[in-house]
Amino acid sequence: MERLLGLLIWAAFTLSSQAETCDASLEGAACAPALLQKQLAQGQVEVNISEELGEASAAQDVSHALVARSARAGRQDLSRTQELDSVVSAKIFDDIADGFESAANAVADVTTDIGEGVVSVGLTVGDYVGNAATVVGSSIVEAAETTVDALPSEIKSAAQSLGNAVVSTTHFVADVGEMVADGAVDLAGDALQVAQYAVSQGAKVGSKLGDKISSAANALGGEIAKLGDLAVGLAKAAWDEIKKFINCFTQAFSLCNILIGHFCDCERGSSVSISTSGLAMTCSFKTDSDFAKGYGFSAGGESFQMGDDGSSGRVKIPGQTFFQSFKPKGDQLKANQVALNTVKQAAPKGSCETSLALSLEGVVQFAPTLGVSVNLNGDAEVSVEGLARVSLAALATAQGSCAFIAEKRFPKKPLSKVVCGPVGCISIMLQMLAEIELKGVITGSLELAAGADFHIKGKVLVNPRGHADADFETPSIEHQFGMGLAVSSTGSTRVGMGPVLVVFPMPGVPITFNPMMNAEVRAAGTLNMPMGSLLQEDVVLHTNVSKLSSSRVNTFDLCGAAALNIYTDIDIQGYGLPKPMSFSLGTSWIEDAIKERLVQGARMFAAMVTGPTQCIPGASQAVDLVMDAALAAAGTLSSLIPDLNLDFTTPSSQLLAPTKLFCIEAFKTSGFDSSECSQDLGCKSAGRPVSPMVVQVAPEQKHQTTHPSPQASGTCHTVPMGDRFIQLGDWRLRDIDGQHFSVSHKGGYTAQIFRSDGTVHAGPRHDYTSWGRPIGASRGIKFGFQFIQIGEWRLGVYDETHMSLTHQGGQISQIFRADGTLHNGPRTDMHTFDRPECAASGVTLGNQFIQIGLFRLGQVDDTHMSVSHTAGRSHKTIQIYRADGTTHSGPRDDYTLQSRHPVAWTCQSLEEIAHGACNLDFGTFGDRFIQLGEWRLADIDGNHFSISHKDGYTAQIFHAAGTLHPGPRHDFGSWHRPLGYPYGIAFGRGFVQIGRFRLGQVDGTHLSISSQSGQTAQIFNAQGTLHPGPRTDFGLWGRSVGPATRITFGEKFLELGDFRLGDSGWSHEDGHFSVTHKDGMTIQIYRSDGTMHPGPRTDWSLNNRHPMWHCGNIQYNFGSCPGIVAGGNFLQIGEWRMGQVDARHFSLSHQGGQTAQIFHGVDGTLHPGPRTDFNIWSWGLEPVNPIQFGDRFIQFGHFRLGDVDGNHLSISSVYGQTMQIWSGHGTLHPGPRTDFSLWHRPSGEPVGVSFGDRFVQLGSFRVGDVDGEHFTVTHVSGSTAAIYRKDGTVHAGPRHDYTTFGRSLAECHVLPP
Repeated sequence: MERLLGLLIWAAFTLSSQAETCDASLEGAACAPALLQKQLAQGQVEVNISEELGEASAAQDVSHALVARSARAGRQDLSRTQELDSVVSAKIFDDIADGFESAANAVADVTTDIGEGVVSVGLTVGDYVGNAATVVGSSIVEAAETTVDALPSEIKSAAQSLGNAVVSTTHFVADVGEMVADGAVDLAGDALQVAQYAVSQGAKVGSKLGDKISSAANALGGEIAKLGDLAVGLAKAAWDEIKKFINCFTQAFSLCNILIGHFCDCERGSSVSISTSGLAMTCSFKTDSDFAKGYGFSAGGESFQMGDDGSSGRVKIPGQTFFQSFKPKGDQLKANQVALNTVKQAAPKGSCETSLALSLEGVVQFAPTLGVSVNLNGDAEVSVEGLARVSLAALATAQGSCAFIAEKRFPKKPLSKVVCGPVGCISIMLQMLAEIELKGVITGSLELAAGADFHIKGKVLVNPRGHADADFETPSIEHQFGMGLAVSSTGSTRVGMGPVLVVFPMPGVPITFNPMMNAEVRAAGTLNMPMGSLLQEDVVLHTNVSKLSSSRVNTFDLCGAAALNIYTDIDIQGYGLPKPMSFSLGTSWIEDAIKERLVQGARMFAAMVTGPTQCIPGASQAVDLVMDAALAAAGTLSSLIPDLNLDFTTPSSQLLAPTKLFCIEAFKTSGFDSSECSQDLGCKSAGRPVSPMVVQVAPEQKHQTTHPSPQASGTCHTVPMGDRFIQLGDWRLRDIDGQHFSVSHKGGYTAQIFRSDGTVHAGPRHDYTSWGRPIGASRGIKFGFQFIQIGEWRLGVYDETHMSLTHQGGQISQIFRADGTLHNGPRTDMHTFDRPECAASGVTLGNQFIQIGLFRLGQVDDTHMSVSHTAGRSHKTIQIYRADGTTHSGPRDDYTLQSRHPVAWTCQSLEEIAHGACNLDFGTFGDRFIQLGEWRLADIDGNHFSISHKDGYTAQIFHAAGTLHPGPRHDFGSWHRPLGYPYGIAFGRGFVQIGRFRLGQVDGTHLSISSQSGQTAQIFNAQGTLHPGPRTDFGLWGRSVGPATRITFGEKFLELGDFRLGDSGWSHEDGHFSVTHKDGMTIQIYRSDGTMHPGPRTDWSLNNRHPMWHCGNIQYNFGSCPGIVAGGNFLQIGEWRMGQVDARHFSLSHQGGQTAQIFHGVDGTLHPGPRTDFNIWSWGLEPVNPIQFGDRFIQFGHFRLGDVDGNHLSISSVYGQTMQIWSGHGTLHPGPRTDFSLWHRPSGEPVGVSFGDRFVQLGSFRVGDVDGEHFTVTHVSGSTAAIYRKDGTVHAGPRHDYTTFGRSLAECHVLPP
């Protein structure tokens, strides 16, 4: 009875709200976790839960370690899902993607290094044009223009006119949702401990306040239950005066009206239910409440600001915030205000290669119905259903490569309400989020407007023990758009807006819902489409003028296509408040909520006993007593909060990664569906990344899938596959035996046989058919840039007018030409075996056809299959195969496949059909280790590299001196290190660097593990033999780190060139780790009991698993930057290191041993090389004393390097000295001097600091490794101010060669965000 009495007391008045602004300072206790996180990043804190640490302290430590997982910075989505939107979105515009290499890194052979293949494609190392080109094998894909001056005059003129008028949009179009997303999480270990710590913070609130209210109520007894928490402030005499009005109060009493009536509509189904087992609430927001208002911001006003925790570390979008009254569906949500060009703001220099200016405005409104049910043990079910309304407009003008993302959260202080009972409380918080993201090359202007009214429906079941289930869909949507562009681009621009709604049961688990409407323009080509034009046939310009003319190489033009993708998605987080939310709320939000709630409760009582419905005249005499009681109770209850030492800084964990629920290609250029890049530019590849500062749950603890929603229309088509064949309707293309390739019909006829000697043998015939093989798991099916490989045969596009069928031995059997003619072999030109296997590009499928580049082949009807070309107005058929085994060659105009469309984005791609749904659970990583299944490869201390199993055994230790130390043993393991940012991990051509060790392919028959000391500890031979050290040959330290080339991953394995290594067991009991070669040999097996079992042998192979090229480049998934690694107060950039040597000296040194320049921080002097002292290449890559950032500068301990004013780059010290100034004109200005310093700027999140392939961009300058031998300082204008050479010499400018401009910026981090 006492518990029930307490329930009624706490329920009577329990409403609180918070105003829009508050003190967001992080004083006192809130500073400790931030300091702890910094110390942890510096390696000053060992994450080791022991008995000496209290539960809260231990959980906090692990919490901050787990924050590092967010360093994937949106790079990794949840696993086992069909739609890994953010990863797929990055593929085509990621210059470091396998198979798509910058010219400076363009060589096909894994044994060669950077720059050695440049001559073969007719380009120059360090040349701007060469840097900008994309090389695929021995072919070049044209680059987009990177300066406005290089644009054709009509494009330039159109770009300048965009934004001069108010944006117009189409009428709303109704549609239905297409996908349902399901996610499940089962936290364990450190993640569970941290989650339970976060949950305990809320539990303390409910328990402490509930006990206080129950105690006060029990002391007074009786009808005091009707006054709830006011009882805490009532003396007995006051209560005796008030209780005479209780009967009147009871007649008007309503739990819904008293508790949530301020913001929930009790006439539309809102309700509250309180019992001894828990609290349940249904709330439909009142249309006149703060929660249901529209919140937005207008463009202009303030400038872009440095990011902080309140913006997830991202740059803050400018704009004046506002709110407006609720707008029902059908009413215009946002009025078009001004021409966006008049309020455009310059983004920080360095956001794009040359420049970037943006205007963005919008409004978001979200008034859903919430359902919350929480039990005493914290188990909860939270449902959300309602209409989200979004309207936005944006203008972007950019030059060159971009890797920019910014956000705005509004209102600045989240709205919040709290509903409580003795069993606990429910807190509701709401804030709106806007994002803008540009990636790839975008030169020109782009303007868009979009709006959507979309329903969100779903629920989350969650408990404090670490289990959560989420299911969400978009039942219906109405959308509108307007777009104009005048650009040269191989990039994308995304603008997204939506609400961030947090429901926090206390006790229980906080859950965050973030549905978003996104408008994403993806383009490849030089294009002009005026705002408002819907007829693209005459307004699209595709430039075909080559800047890379060379008779020695083949050149591909950009496809000249673009699409505006409008999509909605959902992001679910839990087990912690979102970092931006907790930061913006400040440290006293619960205290403020309690005080406000009690005053509002007293006012509600006063209104009920003295208002128009009063039942006893003179009841107003009780009002003063109630108000006094409210103030007293507010003081008493709020004073309890500080003693609880609440800590809500534990970051949220990803429960359901941003997943598309609906997408439409609202605008497409003419001929888009038949273009070779439709899949890369359309809905299939669109998607937003995960938010930074969100803990990414370990792979084994999560599961996410998507499937078509019941109301979705359309049919998915597939291409059946099996052992070296693909099936198109009733036809099969098959590698028969490695020497013969056939085209055969299921009726028994073979229409064509191609032989490895290049000859062609026509049907009709009945041999060499492929219909005896069953459909099943694909085998021998590979993909790459505009080719499909079936066994030892490649069907690939050589250029835009020729497709060839080639045998791996080099002979071409047939060439299909765009003019409809056939050209038989034997011949050796126009093959595609120079291209590496990689993610499929320019390869799509539809109803019984596949498309490779601009060529289509597939079944036309029951008896015919054809090969045709799709470009231009005349679509030529090149070859027809008939079911009777005859062939009928072109040129001809019938039997084309032109009218068919590629499959919808919700369907599987060819790669997914062949290799399975994209799964990023190949492994995880952390400080100098990579985890593959139940095994870790780790640099332990710079001198020891180990392979160890999670059960505690170390199977092998490789010493820096080149010696081997086998297991079984229990030391030198790495399983005590938390998952997180991949400190000390870099990639190169066929190798991975982990700390001071490199593991990789030396050549096609040798894999080695070698140390930075020069010693090789182990060689793995393709024949299955082992060759131990110490030895100094077959090392990998002569190569430069850079893009991860010829490296991919699959299920629990890494592929390094022709070798694979990984967890070869299918279950925990198997416990085997293998090193295998593609030719079939297993070279070494490490067992979980610590023993080793060498080859040659053929069991425990990894070769039967598919590579996951289609999941994106491995470096992108790691989130690290190509060719850049951070250490203690230094950066490794390619084969160069720059950093603080000691408190007085800063140096630039080469991996070969020479120091090219020393900067003396105390006296401001320069000391050039050649010299071998002050070289920092002997240092390890431990995460201690990390570099810091600010506005266009990097801080290395006591030194800062940065862009001073756009025309001058300087290095200055904390002692007030400037040692060197590099001018944008290419001249050098040495110290000692005290001007042009950077120390007046605050440090914080990086602004105008970007990274790419072996370079850092600081505002308008780049510093980087050109070719492994030259390190330069260059300006965006084209001037090179200084060249530092491998031999230690310095060569001053002005000059215009050896630049790193032209290389693409990458979305990456050198430290956790």
